[in-house]
Amino acid sequence: MLLHSIGTDGMMQGYPVEIMQQLASSVSIPVIACGGAGSLQHMQQLAVQSGMQAFAAGSMFIYYGPHKAVLINYPDAATLRRTFDQ
Repeated sequence: MLLHSIGTDGMMQGYPVEIMQQLASSVSIPVIACGGAGSLQHMQQLAVQSGMQAFAAGSMFIYYGPHKAVLINYPDAATLRRTFDQ
């Protein structure tokens, strides 16, 4: 199931953790969180607090820097391991 927070989508301020946690815990199928990611820490916070199975993110991979220049980017494998293997 894709759980998409329209209100936080594209804001890059983080997922609405409490609401997503409540909704994800009420179903017995895997849930993908979407809407609000601005950093890997946002994903990690949601994973730790809600047990979400997967994350979708768009803006954090496209907009870069203080002026939000369009730049397709992604974290390297080492950064992902450091963030999620804690």
